[in-house]
Amino acid sequence: MRESPSILLDISRTVARARLPAPTGIDRVERAYIRWASLRGGRFLGAFDGRQYLLEVDAVGDLLGWIEDGDDRPSLDLRGYLQVQRDLSLRTAQSLVRRMARAVASPAGVATMLREHMPGSGLYLNVGHDNLDAALMASLTRAGFGRAAMVHDTIPLDHPAFARHGTVETFRAKLNAAFRADLLLANSQDTADRMRGHGAEQQIVTAPLGIDPVPAAASSAPPAFLVLGTIEPRKNHALLLRIWRALWDQMGEASPRLTILGRRGWENRAVFDLLDSEPMMGRTVIEAGTPNDDTLAEHLASATALLFPSHAEGYGLPMAEALAAGVPVIASDLPALREVGGEAAEYLEPSDVETWKQRVLDYAALGSPQRAARVAAIGDWQAPTWAQHFRIIENAIETILVQGRNDV
Repeated sequence: MRESPSILLDISRTVARARLPAPTGIDRVERAYIRWASLRGGRFLGAFDGRQYLLEVDAVGDLLGWIEDGDDRPSLDLRGYLQVQRDLSLRTAQSLVRRMARAVASPAGVATMLREHMPGSGLYLNVGHDNLDAALMASLTRAGFGRAAMVHDTIPLDHPAFARHGTVETFRAKLNAAFRADLLLANSQDTADRMRGHGAEQQIVTAPLGIDPVPAAASSAPPAFLVLGTIEPRKNHALLLRIWRALWDQMGEASPRLTILGRRGWENRAVFDLLDSEPMMGRTVIEAGTPNDDTLAEHLASATALLFPSHAEGYGLPMAEALAAGVPVIASDLPALREVGGEAAEYLEPSDVETWKQRVLDYAALGSPQRAARVAAIGDWQAPTWAQHFRIIENAIETILVQGRNDV
């Protein structure tokens, strides 16, 4: 009887994003997979500077413990000391990986490294989009590994106007590499459908992303609205700033409050200028930066509603977190967001400024019946869990691995 096949999880994104003060949505997903793979006795692959590093559970536990919990900062190795042009947290993460790696290889040597250190059947799993490369996929096949990749969205191809300059072709290459996998994973049916529209022909398994437990919200007074996400054109902060400027002109300091949670992103100079110059900034609109988990929970605890006016989404983790806390959500009418929120959220066209403004005023009103009805609807909504997610993933992975064993 053969041993249970090994999981090889790519953590290149976690290493690269160590420089950020708080994780974004995809970062959270890769970290959830690290915890899951660690319980399965998995191993890990991290890529940077043209090298592929193979890591054991203990090394990745130390890395994640430092990143998430503020454990003692690991020391720099010599290369980390010399790369002074890089962010200190990034140098620290890379130093830890180099120091604790079980093996290291060039991209061309990955197959040899895996045959030596992970003999037998196994599955490479990439859920972070980093290190998705056609040559790596070919090396994994030579090593006898199955390959699975999660695609979180195809927005750069579907809406190139919202992509950073020069990134559309890079994303296309990553997607083509993902399409070499034996199994594709999608966070929503909408993402799965879009992958098929871009040429995916293999099995696609849809597994809604889980969320960690969220404290229940208390009633908010005075009215306080949230928007959560990187400040980039796709997230449509411009609509909310137009609304709050109009409210300021009409109501001044009596306007509802809006807190913007998220770092400034890219290709969004007009919005950045508004954030730096509009009279309501710092008074009825607060730009609060990227929250950690505790800060986010505090904001949700006193929120009137989460506003989610995006032009495009592949999933909607902020929506799920808000609904799990009992906070109403007003969102763009997008297929992926309807998959997450169902009947619990309210959906509006992302370009309809006047309707969004009226809903803000409706929800902000004392004893708002519109808000009360939405809070009641949340009672029938079920929060997605990581346990449910990984049950779907494990069944799909086992199917692929069994097929691979039968083909040997």
